[in-house]
Amino acid sequence: MISQTAEYALRAAVCLGSRPGQSLTVREIAKATRVPESYLAKLLQTLSRVGLLISRRGFQGGFALARNPKQITALEVINAVDPFKRIEDCPMGLGDRAKLLCALHRRIDESMAAVERQFRACTIQELVGPSNSDSASCTFPRERKNMGWPKCAVRGGGIPCLTRNGAAAPRNGNHATAPIAVAARGRKR
Repeated sequence: MISQTAEYALRAAVCLGSRPGQSLTVREIAKATRVPESYLAKLLQTLSRVGLLISRRGFQGGFALARNPKQITALEVINAVDPFKRIEDCPMGLGDRAKLLCALHRRIDESMAAVERQFRACTIQELVGPSNSDSASCTFPRERKNMGWPKCAVRGGGIPCLTRNGAAAPRNGNHATAPIAVAARGRKR
C-alpha cells in the first residue's frame, strides 16, 4: 500500500513522537525503529528539509519533531518522502472523456482515496498511542520471539522452527517429523 521508504519515515516520526521535545540521534532512532542507519539519515534530512523535523548539532544534538505530534499527519510524512499517488486517467485508455477512468481504475482510485483520507486523518500522536497503555506495543518489525512458542531443543529461544514450505514445525520441539530439521542437523552452526 505504501512504500518501504514511507513506512521507515513513519517509524521515525512515531519514534520521535513518543519523545516530544527530545532530540534523538540517527543511531538511537535506527535502533528503536530497526531501519538501516545510513538510509534513515537520508530520510531524516528529507523530513527536516520539508519542515517536519528539526535537527540540532553538537552535544545532545539529533532530530526532533518540528511540531507537536498531534499536529503532524501520517500523510504529511508519507508525502514528504514518497508522495501518495492517485490515478488521474485510465492507464489502458478505456475511460470516456467525461469520467476519465474506466470502471476498474475508478474503483482502484476510490480505494486509494479512502486510504489517503485515513492517513490524512491520522496524526503521529495517534500512532504513538496512549502513553500509559498496558497493551504490548508493536516492534519494528514484529519480532518472532516470545510469541508463545515453546523452546526448541535444536534452536532454543522460543522462536518457531519452520519446515521447508514455511509451515511451523511441531510445537513440541520434535524435529523428527519436520522436513527442514533433517537437513538442518547436518549443517554446522
